[in-house]
Amino acid sequence: MMNRPHPLSRVRARYPLTVVILGLIALVTALASGAAPALTAAVPSNTSPPSISGTAAQGQTLTASPGSWSGDTPITFAYQWQRCNAGGSSCASISGETNATRLVDSGDVGSTLQVKVTATNSSGSTSQTSNATAVVTSGGSGPPVNTAEPTISGSATQGSTLTVSNGTWTGSTPLTFTYQWQRCDTGGSNCNSISGETGNTRTVDSGDVGSRLRVRVTATNTSGSASSTSNATATITGSGGGGGSGAPVNTVKPTISGTATQGQTLTASTGTWTGKTPITFADQWYRCDTNSSNCSPISGETGPARTIDASDVGKRLKVRVTATNSAGVTGAESATTDVVKSSGGGGGGGGSLPPGAITLPDGKISIPVTSVPADQRLIVDSVKFSPNPIRARNTPLVVTVHVVDTRGYVVRDALVFVRSVPILTSTPPELATAQNGFAIFQVLPRADFPLRNGFSVQFFVRARRSGDNPLAGVGTRRLVQVRTATG
Repeated sequence: MMNRPHPLSRVRARYPLTVVILGLIALVTALASGAAPALTAAVPSNTSPPSISGTAAQGQTLTASPGSWSGDTPITFAYQWQRCNAGGSSCASISGETNATRLVDSGDVGSTLQVKVTATNSSGSTSQTSNATAVVTSGGSGPPVNTAEPTISGSATQGSTLTVSNGTWTGSTPLTFTYQWQRCDTGGSNCNSISGETGNTRTVDSGDVGSRLRVRVTATNTSGSASSTSNATATITGSGGGGGSGAPVNTVKPTISGTATQGQTLTASTGTWTGKTPITFADQWYRCDTNSSNCSPISGETGPARTIDASDVGKRLKVRVTATNSAGVTGAESATTDVVKSSGGGGGGGGSLPPGAITLPDGKISIPVTSVPADQRLIVDSVKFSPNPIRARNTPLVVTVHVVDTRGYVVRDALVFVRSVPILTSTPPELATAQNGFAIFQVLPRADFPLRNGFSVQFFVRARRSGDNPLAGVGTRRLVQVRTATG
């Protein structure tokens, strides 16, 4: 039988003995030390996508979270905000927006936003994009500002349920609302809060009969709070129609018939009343501003009719009827008339309206500034500040300006300019009045803005028509002031 060579002898035949021995020693050493094969390097890998928190509204701040990642540590993150269409596609990077936060600006309104996160480690980089936000809204910025007052719906009768709307507001979103119902006299004044009535509805009870109700709505956001009060309801009647005893109770308000034009005669009805008979009535006519406020009694005008004269032009009129019986005295007021027009034009005797006139939801007439004739002027009839008083320099000040003309028409497209005098705040550019005659500004107090109790800062307000000389034409100017305080 042939002898086969030992395997080691074949190794010795191919390699020198020294090389074989060294290789065996290295293998034994490696096995003894437990050495393992080298690990493969790992670039970042996204395991949970980036996300965006915050409200998608102009003036709000959005914050990006990088999501979750695996891979060799440490991992660093870079951000790139992108603006997309309303459907979340066709996205383009926003120059310079490479932080984890973004202040939403006017250029974002109507678009959606997303953020691209790039994770980097020693082995490489990987990018992942978040989902898009909701469509960015022009939610405004700063504290709440009321642009249309709350309204009450429902029957002013015992047992009925009344509901108040919030009205319309601008300012940073989201806005939250609280309510306080108030009981007033029959003239809609001398109002007192009703304990515990803080919802947006109220079931009318027997304690309300003979009074009128209104609601104070308070809007709150992260920048502050502001309140607006509804008009009062009609005088509350009993569930059975008021009854035939006791002091007079108005169930249907007085009304005024006729055309609100110089030289015309207006006639007031007494309205409808319940109470112990007989009831006698007395009238008093009032002259009010174009907003139906700041009303003053007209001397000697105490009959049911009034012939409109020149002093009424550009104003509104109303009548207060006082009902008297042996059990007491109660008053009720009509709604105000339209703004009284002159008999010689400007939408006067014939009742025609200026070109471009439209009727607003509140019944007022809005005209373009181009329809204000040369013989009339613009009027800045209202300037409101929020907050008032000003207590901090780091809180934006909202200035709301309303413009009408001398005939009482609401004026749109008038150019409004606002500046503190002396200059203690930022100065915004001119704004055109909206359809409702309002222009809303936001200014920032400077470092030298005075905060002292009992002190006021003056503002210069100008309204003009584009193309007119700023100091001539139909323009107008007004000085107003806002209070300041400490703390």
